[in-house]
Amino acid sequence: MKFVNLKIKLDNLYNTYKKKYSSNDPVWLVHRFSSEKDIEIAGLLASSYSYGKVEVINKFLNQLFTRIGNKPYEFTANFTKRKDNKFLADLNYRFNTGDNL
Repeated sequence: MKFVNLKIKLDNLYNTYKKKYSSNDPVWLVHRFSSEKDIEIAGLLASSYSYGKVEVINKFLNQLFTRIGNKPYEFTANFTKRKDNKFLADLNYRFNTGDNL
C-alpha cells in the first residue's frame, strides 16, 4: 500500500472515531477545564490515581474535583494543610487517604 493511500485510510479512521469523551478513560476528565494550569494539575491527579476500575477512578476524581471547587491549580497553589485539610480528610481511594493527596 502506498503511503498516500495509507494516510487517507488512517485519516478517515481518525475522523470517524475522534469523538471527544469517546472513552471512560480518566484522562478525559481534564477536558472539563479550560485553563492550561488546571488541565496540567488535573492530568497529574488523574494519572496518579489511574489504577483500578475505571468507574471507581472516575467517581473518585469527580469527588475530588468537586471538593476543590473544580479549580485544581488554585487549590494546589494556595494549599495549606491547616486551611484545606478538611476538603481531603475523608477522601479515600483504594489504599490512599486524604493525607496522601
